Order: sequence, then structure tokens, then C-alpha cells
Amino acid sequence: MESALTESQARSQKSEREYITLRESMKGLVESFKRDTDSLREEMRRREDKVRKEAEEVGKKYITLVEEVKKERDSGESAEVRRLVEENARMRKEIEDKFRAELDEMKEEVKKSSKDTELAQKQAKNTADELARLRRIIRASVSPSGSSIPVLTGTPSKS
Repeated sequence: MESALTESQARSQKSEREYITLRESMKGLVESFKRDTDSLREEMRRREDKVRKEAEEVGKKYITLVEEVKKERDSGESAEVRRLVEENARMRKEIEDKFRAELDEMKEEVKKSSKDTELAQKQAKNTADELARLRRIIRASVSPSGSSIPVLTGTPSKS
């Protein structure tokens, strides 16, 4: 019986030691879980604050953007309209420059043609004067007696 009592006491002490070990382990786990939970809550709170600040900044930027868009619409000029107006002005200037260049070329051609025409008229007048002079010489050399030298006229005769 004594051995049963001793054995029972040994088992009881062993159970108490195991209980104490388990209880301390549980306390450690609970404390560790509480620390992890607290740090997780703190991290979540910081992230929520950060997200809230970012959302506020985005909201302010959005409001500013909406106001700017309204101002542009109210003023009637958008960036696209301004770009198109500038492009139109640039193209108009290019076309005007091309037309001016073409007109200058045409003026030069007209001047040259005018000079050529004047020269041709002078040559024609000189040729006509020379022809008239030659006719006078031929008529003067032909005696009034009715020589048989034919006199050239402006129109060819049909024989």
C-alpha cells in the first residue's frame, strides 16, 4: 500500500509539474498571441491612417481637377482647341508663304515674257523697217520704164 501511495504521490507530482509546464507554456503563448495581435492592430491602424490620408489627397486633387476642367469649359478653350487653332495658324502661314513664292515666280516669268515680247516686237519692227527699206531700194533701182523686176508684196500670188 505504501508503494501504491508513493507511486500515487509520484504521479501526482509529475502531473503537477506537467500542469505547471503546460500552464506556463499557455501563458507564454497567450502573451505572444496578445503581442502579435497588438502589433497587428497597430500596423492596421497605421495603414488605415495612410490610406485615409491618400484618399483625402486624391479627393483634393480630384476636386482641383474638376474645378480646372470647369474653368476650361467655361472659358471655351480647351487644350485641344488651342492646339488646333495654333495648327491652323501655322498651316495658313505655310500656304500663304507658298502662294507668295509662286506669285513671285509668276511675276518673274511675266516680266521675262514681257521683255521677250518687247524684244520680239523690236525685232519684228526692225525686220519690217528693213523690209520696207529694201523695197524702197528695189523700187528706186527699178526704172520708171517698167522693168521686168517683180516687186514683192505682202501676199503671195497664186500662179
